[in-house]
Amino acid sequence: MGSITDAIAGSVGFGAPLGTLVVNALVTLSGGTPTG
Repeated sequence: MGSITDAIAGSVGFGAPLGTLVVNALVTLSGGTPTG
């Protein structure tokens, strides 16, 4: 589940945990469901 967010986080340059939180926040604001 976290592989996609980890990949995005890695490409952006964040650490995996921080990147996942950022992605989840953006997804939640967009009205989606956080993948964690």
